Amino acid sequence: MSENLSQDFSRFQRHSFVKFNTQPTIYPCDKNWTWNPPMFSDFDLWCIMKGEGQLRLNENTFNMREGTCFIFRPGDQLYGRHNPANPLEVFALHFELSDHRGSPIIPSDQFLPTGAIQVRDHTLLQTLCRELTFLSIVSASPLSHFRSEMVFWQLLALMKDTQSVPTLSREGIRRVIEAIEEDPKKSWTVSEMAQMAGYSKPHFNRLFKAETGSSALNYVTQYRIHHASRLLRESSLTITEIAESLGFCDVYFFSRQFKKITGLPPGKLRSKERS
Repeated sequence: MSENLSQDFSRFQRHSFVKFNTQPTIYPCDKNWTWNPPMFSDFDLWCIMKGEGQLRLNENTFNMREGTCFIFRPGDQLYGRHNPANPLEVFALHFELSDHRGSPIIPSDQFLPTGAIQVRDHTLLQTLCRELTFLSIVSASPLSHFRSEMVFWQLLALMKDTQSVPTLSREGIRRVIEAIEEDPKKSWTVSEMAQMAGYSKPHFNRLFKAETGSSALNYVTQYRIHHASRLLRESSLTITEIAESLGFCDVYFFSRQFKKITGLPPGKLRSKERS
């Protein structure tokens, strides 16, 4: 977590009060387990202790394995299933947040992680989940509740300090982007990219635009020009050689595309960088 985000999270913690609506519990899921709960009216913290499965959260689908965590929000639509040969064991806790006046808080995504979070430190995650479960069993004293709150915030901070897991749709788009960047000279077609991502052409086009803000073919061109800019600055290749190395058969077309995207002709960029 960056220093600024860490400070913001600490301020959010100091001005928020947490109420546990259920007892923190670790559930072993039976072999035939599936999950399709009604919409929640509160938050639900979910951490995978072991096993593997898939979870559909609203429009996105995520793989689950040890260390995968979620914070489900009020109104989320959920459907989960697991691998019967490697069943899930799940830590779960329903909670709500309020301010000092007791008014409910719906935090922004900046403070409560969204989607799936893959915690790298499995040992620490399991320790915190088991500690929360233990504290809820041994005592209902004010001190025990205070300790439970501290462990809860530690758990949220651990999740905030971890990268989000890409959705399955993002994984397909990422495969295509990595392939483009590995071979920008290739004559890419939308049909080929859609097949690589595992989608029909119309669905691929929609997903790619949603994820990158650009059509797939425009992304190919933009990446080629970005790579050309680096070669102009860092290599001794001629402009014609750079254009050919990136799949442009016509150096004049390359120059027009370069100026359209960067605002400068390639020769002017090179002379400007070297002056």
